Amino acid sequence: MKTFLIFFLIIFCCDFFSQNTCPPSLVCSNYNGMPNGAGNGGQNGELSAATDGCLGGEHNSSWITVNITIGGTFGFTINPNTNNNDFDFAVWGPNSACPPTTTPIRCSYAVNNNNFAGNADNGNTGISTTINSSHPTSESDNTEGSGGNGWVNSINAIAGQTYLILIDNFTTNSGYQINFNGSSSIACPLPIELANFSVESKGEDNVLKWSTFSERNTSYFKIENATDAQNWEETGTLQASGSSNSLRNYSMVHKSVTKVINYYKLTQYDFDGQFKSFEIIVIDNFKGKPTIVRRINIVGQDVSKDYKGLKIVTYSDGSVRKILNN
Repeated sequence: MKTFLIFFLIIFCCDFFSQNTCPPSLVCSNYNGMPNGAGNGGQNGELSAATDGCLGGEHNSSWITVNITIGGTFGFTINPNTNNNDFDFAVWGPNSACPPTTTPIRCSYAVNNNNFAGNADNGNTGISTTINSSHPTSESDNTEGSGGNGWVNSINAIAGQTYLILIDNFTTNSGYQINFNGSSSIACPLPIELANFSVESKGEDNVLKWSTFSERNTSYFKIENATDAQNWEETGTLQASGSSNSLRNYSMVHKSVTKVINYYKLTQYDFDGQFKSFEIIVIDNFKGKPTIVRRINIVGQDVSKDYKGLKIVTYSDGSVRKILNN
């Protein structure tokens, strides 16, 4: 029945139903999704005959990707919001581009068996990593056509790998929930992994250096300076690499710095406006004898150098002394 319907729709449908949904959505945990598209298009969209595997095209499809953070068996269950919806899926990887350029490593085009006598799956389909009442034996097939049972073999995933998943609703544009299972774990990596951040004095200037192990969706960096670690002023900005999985080195010169203790803050900004600030670093640029910057009494009031009694004196090098004048 599916084969006939695909042939019919390829002849009569139009480009309106093509599913152009790359890049995929990054999914960090169990996910409630809604396929893209307004109808049962039966068209390839991003897929071709060389890459669609068992599916034969896209129908109200959505693309997602997951990052493996702990290796192990990887699987999932697609649970339709409406039990009699016929969901199919395909998986590419590890580390596949979107759209994919190879055939999927897992694929199911099975007819929804919710109406079969004695079936307990309620229209669910997916990659099986467990044996339960619905699946008394483990799955051994990696791909299946319309006559399959809706479940294929688990994936042995390694930490650091990514997998691309196409979720395809053959019957209608209705939602679903995908629940991940198995001994592996997925999560979203931090936008940036900072390797180091340092500052050194060079004559009248300070040279700031930092490196990243990896970056994702990173737009630019901003350096700020303060002499009291509170009132920050922008020193400059520097364009980031965008996305990278290799070591990247950056540097910036703060010219003619104030000869006191200087504090520096590094902030990373994403293309979507999100940002993250890192640990503040400090350097003592004072040269010569420290000067007094403040005198207070024991209740915090500013006092003069001639004040009689206990004074708390703060110097330009950041040191603090207690002085008693009688």
